[in-house]
Amino acid sequence: MNYLLRAHRALTYNCVEFKKGTFRQDELEVASSTDSIYVVTRSAAIKAAREAIFDLLSSPSRHHLFDGSGTVLAELEGPEKLYLNAKFRMSMRRSAISYRIWNTVVEFDEPTVIAWRHVGRHVWRFELEDISSEFGPATRVTESFEWGNVHSKFLYEVLKYPAQNGRAIEATLEKLAELASNGQL
Repeated sequence: MNYLLRAHRALTYNCVEFKKGTFRQDELEVASSTDSIYVVTRSAAIKAAREAIFDLLSSPSRHHLFDGSGTVLAELEGPEKLYLNAKFRMSMRRSAISYRIWNTVVEFDEPTVIAWRHVGRHVWRFELEDISSEFGPATRVTESFEWGNVHSKFLYEVLKYPAQNGRAIEATLEKLAELASNGQL
């Protein structure tokens, strides 16, 4: 299945404006690759300081603001700010099914890496790297969906979760860029 193979591609979103025209980026490049057949990865350069983006990612009550999958509704329980081994419960909805799910932070290196997993055993990871920008602080944000430890890889393949999650990650990165451009980080 082609979506499981290593792939490299770039998508371009034109004319992204940041902070009321003080910064105009002609292109927001979202790079796509997979490190293995069980990892879906996307990266984007976002005009914001790494610490501001990390603060958003480590605040579970704000996850619905940047979720590109459309499944995250709200935080139900958890700390105000995440830390290693922190647990947080989210209200979710996929199609007509509403559910609640616990997540556990499995990696936390402020302000560069945060990752969590839930009972499905897949991991969502965000890696943040300062990049040079003539327009001020900018960060390369890389989001990964790792599904090598799930109970049924076959089911994930049949339901096309890797491809769906790739599209959701792209939407998440777009939302993060939009939040940055509107000064909402």
